[in-house]
Amino acid sequence: MLKIKHVPKTNGRTRIGQNECIFLQNNFPTINRGVIIVVFSTNHFPMEPIVFSAQMSETEFVTYLKRVTRKGWMHKLIIAFGIIMALTVFANLLLGLKMNDGDFPVFQTLFALYALIFYPIIINRSAKTGYKKNKFFHEKITYTIDESGIEWQGETMWEKKTWSEIEKIGFLDKLLLLSILNSVWTHYIPIDSLDEEELLRLKKILARVNINQVQL
Repeated sequence: MLKIKHVPKTNGRTRIGQNECIFLQNNFPTINRGVIIVVFSTNHFPMEPIVFSAQMSETEFVTYLKRVTRKGWMHKLIIAFGIIMALTVFANLLLGLKMNDGDFPVFQTLFALYALIFYPIIINRSAKTGYKKNKFFHEKITYTIDESGIEWQGETMWEKKTWSEIEKIGFLDKLLLLSILNSVWTHYIPIDSLDEEELLRLKKILARVNINQVQL
């Protein structure tokens, strides 16, 4: 709904909000009739969409996936218990502590080996396997981001999600992460090709659509 502001006399500027206009009465004494000037707020008009192309390499995907995994509470819990178990085994071997009636701490040793050695290897191999199996990463994708949503266009695929279908987003360095509603998958969008003006416009679009943003 359009709101009207009546300003009898003004020599400066009048601040207006979204969906507002102002009525300015003529301020010149030689003219008796009023003058109507209508100024619309630019916040009402849609912003120019952001269009860019990008392709994620295997190294980038593995690096980003490991960084995201390390921020999860489950990963931190496994590593923390792994360190505790490793210290327990180390103390048993170094100081000759007797545990479990003198038995060697087999469980602690195995858990420490899993958490501190095999678990990182499994994450790395899983990331590489996921990259190789997902053809999405092997194509150069053109992205279009505007106030209606995000569109992906590749050589063999096309997809578009409205902002209502996206649960939350996050920024990780030069990467935009999208969490889709009712989906266990996270979309990784490289944004390293965007300049400062485009990044600023992207953040303004996200602010307008009021999407849930998380800190990574």
